[in-house]
Amino acid sequence: MVNLIMFLGLLYLAGQIIGFISLGGSGIAATRLTQALTAESTTIPVRSTAGFLSGDYVIIDDELIAYSGRTETSFTGLTRGFQRTKPRSHKVNARVYNETSGMFNQMLGYNIIQTYQSGGFIFGIVNTVIQLPGMVTHALAKLIMFDYPFFDGAGVWLKYVLFATLGTGLAIAFIRLLVSRGG
Repeated sequence: MVNLIMFLGLLYLAGQIIGFISLGGSGIAATRLTQALTAESTTIPVRSTAGFLSGDYVIIDDELIAYSGRTETSFTGLTRGFQRTKPRSHKVNARVYNETSGMFNQMLGYNIIQTYQSGGFIFGIVNTVIQLPGMVTHALAKLIMFDYPFFDGAGVWLKYVLFATLGTGLAIAFIRLLVSRGG
């Protein structure tokens, strides 16, 4: 049973790594601008926002831009010049990325590094403990569904038929292991 859990866990981790590499991020959420930005732009049009958290910040050239929402192809609710950087214009196809929205934060749906940087160590620990139930729920859902972008299109059947079954098996095996150890 433990070997099965380890195998399925490694399969899940491999899927996460391949997913980020297929998006061009290799652990860093990354995309490209589809239109030029002015220093006053209120949305950031990009190829895809897959791999980014729903509210966080992005880096374009040397400007940090906080956002509070996203669609499939844009970031919205912008705060330009985040963390004392200077708002400026950016050219089409400029790289848009966030080095802290890597695989670990995406699995949890929560940016742990940013919390520690903005609030300090004690605040980070307290906030992480408060966010723990949501993090576990988010990670479990991704684990069961193997929701990776490289399975979209023609590979979608693989995601729902094969990997959702494997993910469900992993979740059931893990729960059985916890119950057998606890009782």
